[in-house]
Amino acid sequence: MDEVRGSESKVDDEEDGSEGSSSEDTKSGDSPSSHSGIFLLRRFMDSVRPPAASKYTPWSMTQLSPTPTLLPNLKFHDLVFGHVLGRGSFSEVKYARLINKSSSRSQWSEYAVKVISIKTIRSLGYSRSVNREIAVLRHLSHPGVARLVSAFRFRDGAHLVLEYASGGDLHALVTENGSLDEPSARFACGEVLAALCDVQAKGLVYGDLKPENVLVTESGHFKLGDFGGCRAVIAGGKHDYPSDIWSFGCLLFFCLAGKPPIIDDTDDSTMRRVISFARSGEQADFFGKDRGKFSKGARDLIGRCTEVSVVKRATISDLAADGWWGEEGVLDLHGGEAVELNVGRVKKGTVDRAWTRRQHSMIWSPQNEKYDFEGEGEGAGGGGGGGGGGKVEEFVARTIQESEEGDFRGGEEEKEGGGVKIRMMARIMED
Repeated sequence: MDEVRGSESKVDDEEDGSEGSSSEDTKSGDSPSSHSGIFLLRRFMDSVRPPAASKYTPWSMTQLSPTPTLLPNLKFHDLVFGHVLGRGSFSEVKYARLINKSSSRSQWSEYAVKVISIKTIRSLGYSRSVNREIAVLRHLSHPGVARLVSAFRFRDGAHLVLEYASGGDLHALVTENGSLDEPSARFACGEVLAALCDVQAKGLVYGDLKPENVLVTESGHFKLGDFGGCRAVIAGGKHDYPSDIWSFGCLLFFCLAGKPPIIDDTDDSTMRRVISFARSGEQADFFGKDRGKFSKGARDLIGRCTEVSVVKRATISDLAADGWWGEEGVLDLHGGEAVELNVGRVKKGTVDRAWTRRQHSMIWSPQNEKYDFEGEGEGAGGGGGGGGGGKVEEFVARTIQESEEGDFRGGEEEKEGGGVKIRMMARIMED
């Protein structure tokens, strides 16, 4: 923006010079001093000229800040609710705008509000799961995460107010438009990887990485959403970092090929193939007949993510340092301009409709089991590697465990974690 204004000033300066040297100006008796006054006036007008209006709304730009903009005193009647964005087993996500009487409705900030039925989750025994999701969100502040900005209770619903991504999700983006070309996939998956680095650095496993949970913001950046599957890594536990790595390889494959890497005729058979790492008849390796859709660098990176043995599988730090991302890497992508996305080898209208059903990626994160491949005794999930073990991770794991055991109770004190300060949900959920 400054460069544009600078070039405009330069043009003005050149125009001033031409006017001063014209015969008409000479005839009218313009002196050098009077010309200098006009020049200085224009310079002053340039200096006070307001910057060009951003093509993005103010609230969409705050989504890229290092920490979220919290609304600790938000109440139900401060919001105007719109359509339903999605539904789950015991919750639904609604579109909402924050009322601001000093501006028009089109300028009101947008949010996604997850409304959880307290009665339902208690009857189904999901109280611990909801507590855990809230505790996890309190500890995450990376701009690559759809962050929690407020929480409150209204009637029988607990309301979690989250950053809103107006561009939909990565699954719809690919299935409706075609696969991404390599620079576009590098940007999209690079931002996902940056968010995963932050999640794992806090001793957490995201646990549900799939295209449906990768959200696209108004400004074209990407965020992880839905942290219901996120868990703290505990030594010897079921959830561990390599499951996220496997899922990330599948995500990159999906972006470049326009379809999931492992697919079968039914959901049940697809599940069996995923958890047993079975190739289809034409797949001598992970890529099969789709091999030509990937550059060697992309194939190598996906291969490092999808090693069956977790002993050989790359860690999150290995992936972030891979040369395929280029010199700038991935960690600062949210601080720059979004890359314009382009269609890759699989064009719009040529994506096989059998691969576009959203359920096909629902188990891309097989968890820690004793699969015993070649006597190594480890499978897609566990086995360690990448992050964990430090004081931050131990603190996060401890506070999340305490939240789970609290059953929505535990007082009204304010807690602080991960740079995010928000009132404990215990107050909101209690009777």
